[in-house]
Amino acid sequence: MSVAIEHHKNGKVKVKRWYASGKKWKEIWYDKGKKHREGEPAKIEYYEDGKTKCKETWYEHGQKHRANEPAVIWYNKKGFSSEVFVFLSIIIKYNNKKKLYLYFIIY
Repeated sequence: MSVAIEHHKNGKVKVKRWYASGKKWKEIWYDKGKKHREGEPAKIEYYEDGKTKCKETWYEHGQKHRANEPAVIWYNKKGFSSEVFVFLSIIIKYNNKKKLYLYFIIY
């Protein structure tokens, strides 16, 4: 699998990955080291054909989040989707080393 990293002047980073076949696998956007993208999904994954989306995930400053809309959308190969709303996420730190992410979700 190949990886390409694009560094933008505004400090944001886009990471692209490809399947061994050379087809697009996923794109991930970062801001200040955390998954984040304004108004668009921060992570997009594709089926092996490299064209059909299989999953979109919205992140805000490293946490799954999308106001009033699903934060995660899965697509089957025909384009039909399943959605997950993330209403609340809580981060619990242990000794400032380990983090436990607790998400309350509804399907």
